[in-house]
Amino acid sequence: MGKVYYDKTVKKIVYNITFPEPETWVIQDTSFYRLKAKKVVSKQKSFLVPNSSIFHFALTGQLADYGLKNSLYKVEQVKKDGNMVISTWQPEAKLSKVMGKVVMSNVNKKLNGVVFFNTAGDILSKQFYKNYINVSGCEFPTEITQISYLKTGQNYQVTTYKNVVINQNGEEGIYNFAVPK
Repeated sequence: MGKVYYDKTVKKIVYNITFPEPETWVIQDTSFYRLKAKKVVSKQKSFLVPNSSIFHFALTGQLADYGLKNSLYKVEQVKKDGNMVISTWQPEAKLSKVMGKVVMSNVNKKLNGVVFFNTAGDILSKQFYKNYINVSGCEFPTEITQISYLKTGQNYQVTTYKNVVINQNGEEGIYNFAVPK
C-alpha cells in the first residue's frame, strides 16, 4: 500500500510504499531503484519505461490504444464482438523476430484488456482495466489485473487506485525525487 507519483515532464515514477514496510521505488529511464530510509538498497534494469506506463498513456490521451498508435506496431485486424472492439497489432517486419503481437479490447472507447504474445504466439501476459473514473478530463482505471504467464505457472497481480489527483501541488519533493548516488 502507498502512493504513486508520475511526472510526465521528467518521465519518472515514484512509488512511496507504506505497507508492509516503508520503502521507495523509483523508475527512471530503464532503471528501477529500491530505497529504504533514503538509501539505495538495489538497482536493476526495468522493463517498465515511464513513458510507456499507464500513467503516461492516461495523461497523454493514449490509454485507449495503449500507446501502440505511435509505436512500431501497426493495426492488422479490427473486429467487433458485442460492445467490444478487438484489435490485433503486429510489430513492424524488422522487429517481428523479437516482438510478438498484441491484442487489445476496448469498450466505450476505453481500454478493457491487453494481451501480449511472444514471437512463437504464446501468451506472455494479460491485463484488464476496470472501473474508470474521470479526473480533470482524464479517464483512469481504478482497478488493473495483470496475469503473467511464467514457466513456473501464472502470477496474478491486482492493483487498485483511489484518490487519484492530477496536477497536484505541494509534493514537489516527491515528483523531483533525486535518487542518491
